[in-house]
Amino acid sequence: MTYYSKEHETIICRLIHLVSRLITQPEIILKIVSSKVMLVRMFLYFNRQFKSLRPYVLKVLYSLFKLKDKLNDYISEYDINTKTFVQEAKAMLVESMETWNREDFINLSGLVSSSLDCFPESATEYSDLVAGLTDILKDRLELERKNAAVLVAKLARNEEVKKVMVKHHTMEVLMSLGNNVL
Repeated sequence: MTYYSKEHETIICRLIHLVSRLITQPEIILKIVSSKVMLVRMFLYFNRQFKSLRPYVLKVLYSLFKLKDKLNDYISEYDINTKTFVQEAKAMLVESMETWNREDFINLSGLVSSSLDCFPESATEYSDLVAGLTDILKDRLELERKNAAVLVAKLARNEEVKKVMVKHHTMEVLMSLGNNVL
C-alpha cells in the first residue's frame, strides 16, 4: 500500500526536507503542530515504506514532540491515531538493533524517548526491547549507550516495563555504569 504515487516521491521528499530545515523557526513548528494535514502526513510518512523520507520526518517529529502539550491537544482534537507511529518506531528500532545500524539506533532511540513524553501509555509496546537495550548498556559506548540509558529511564516510568527490567537486571546494569553513561 502506498500513500503517494512514485512520480510524486521526489517532490514530496523535497518538500518534507524543506519542512525539516524550516522547523528551527518557532512559528513554523507551531504552524505544523496546528495543521491537521501536516500532522497526519508526518505520522503517515514515518513509515518503513518511505525510507527516503525517514530522516526528514524523524527530525520534524522530534521537534513536534518537544511541544508535547500542544501536540497532544491537537492529536486529540483531530482524532489522530498514533498507534501506527508506535508500531513503526518499534519495528525500525528493532531493525536497527538487530542489524546494528548505529546511526539509526541513535536517531530512533532518541525519537522514541521523546515520544514517550507525549505518549507515556505506549511504553508497554516497547517492553520486549528491554533485553536488547540492556545489552547495549553493557556492550556499547558513547552516544548509543547514552541514548539507550535515556530510553530505559523513560520506559522505567511504567510499572509493567519495570517488571521486565527487573528480570533483565537493567537498572542494576545502568547503575553500575555510573558516570560512564555520558
